Amino acid sequence: MSEQQKFNPEMLSLARQSRGLAQTALAKKIGISQGKISRIEAAISSPSPEDLQIISNALDYPVSFFRYSGRIFGAGGDEIYHRARRKARISDLHKSYAEAEIRRIHLEKLLKSVDLEVGRFPSYDPYDFEGDVELIARSVRAAWHLPAGPVRNVVQAVERSGGVVSLCKFNTHHIDGFSNRISTLPPMFFLSVDMPPDRARWTLAHEIGHMVMHHGAPEPTSEEEANKFAAEFLTPGQEIRSQLRNLTIEKLASLKQYWKVSMQALVMRAHSLGLLTDRQRRSWFMRLSSFGYRTREPVELDPPSEEPFLVKALIKFHKDTLGYSDEEVMELLTVNDAEYHQWYREPHKNLRLVK
Repeated sequence: MSEQQKFNPEMLSLARQSRGLAQTALAKKIGISQGKISRIEAAISSPSPEDLQIISNALDYPVSFFRYSGRIFGAGGDEIYHRARRKARISDLHKSYAEAEIRRIHLEKLLKSVDLEVGRFPSYDPYDFEGDVELIARSVRAAWHLPAGPVRNVVQAVERSGGVVSLCKFNTHHIDGFSNRISTLPPMFFLSVDMPPDRARWTLAHEIGHMVMHHGAPEPTSEEEANKFAAEFLTPGQEIRSQLRNLTIEKLASLKQYWKVSMQALVMRAHSLGLLTDRQRRSWFMRLSSFGYRTREPVELDPPSEEPFLVKALIKFHKDTLGYSDEEVMELLTVNDAEYHQWYREPHKNLRLVK
């Protein structure tokens, strides 16, 4: 049997976690003992062809999925940063990381036949900037040739500059998103598809900060630095300062529509720029809570949703240029029909790709 045809026990763990199942739950679902599943995942034993087909059906992945022979990075890869609230369960994190790893495998397979004509993702060390995170954010905007004012489309800015964005169904509101860096691939950003657009923009800007500035294990200051980066990247202080004086609820709503960030983020920005005292900031948050805006701001104020296009463009290249059918792309990615169409609908924008 060739190497590519061998069963990979790590793929069973990945598939199980992506479906949010513990070993006990999978064992109950398919009528196989947990001990047997445990030994299979530990590479102590291999499943029979019959058991593999049962597992494949139960987890809704083709049998070929479990024969992937590449390296599995598991929960985190080389470097990972995530915006998860303290209530996020470990099982939710594992499920989210598993889906992200499957998306990474898809990207790896698609890039084997394609060279991307995109810019290089910047990398700056805060030490070289004497800790001035805001200057780093302005440097990224300059490197990406972003004009003054709000960033029109953060996803597009990332994907034109060498990153890849994926929208994922995390099945929990406790995880907003995370980013991952694998040395052989572009920086990857995974965002919850269920976030309001303003929060998605902020989360992505936060993760851009991590990818630009942090090149090792997270430090105690990493989250604070990423938030400072996001604030300056999305709402440059020199431009927005004068607009944040004498705030009213109507003014916050208007500024949200212009800058495409939440009213809460604008209040925090006014505070960080010294335009609101601690007491005034707390008063504003109490007022927003009284309107019910702390959990969800008015839908009519939302900026447009931003759709990733790069991976979809890679698939379009395989179909239009390399002659793949949808069925062959699904075979390449070892993904079922429902997830293929859910994750990889046709892109709305064209990306220039070369063989």
